[in-house]
Amino acid sequence: MNLADHNTLAPTSYSLGEPSKHTIIHQKNDLFVAHEHLFQNATPTRFYHHQADTFLFIMKGELYLQQSTPKNEQESVLKKHQGIWLKALTINSITLLSPTVELCLIRMPSTTNTTKNDALKKVSSGTVES
Repeated sequence: MNLADHNTLAPTSYSLGEPSKHTIIHQKNDLFVAHEHLFQNATPTRFYHHQADTFLFIMKGELYLQQSTPKNEQESVLKKHQGIWLKALTINSITLLSPTVELCLIRMPSTTNTTKNDALKKVSSGTVES
């Protein structure tokens, strides 16, 4: 056993309705990573309500996402290799649009010391000189 294996726990997996499953790959204070493999015939709709901002990334398939806050509701269609932030304390509902969907959920602690950048500045006009 090498030292890196000693500090890594085996992924924890549980069923979301056979054969759909949720696998926690990493769960520590500084990082949470989970993988979900969803099947439309077992889990056509899934709800998410997180205490912290969470990034949802689609690895395979397509889904419809509704994000509901007390002030508004947003709808999105996400396809393979697209992602979106699920804001903390919002109610998020996904509906599978393809027979299978694989997604990854990533959560990191928020950093309150970040500052907003000014608007992006154009660097190149598309000419060789620029």
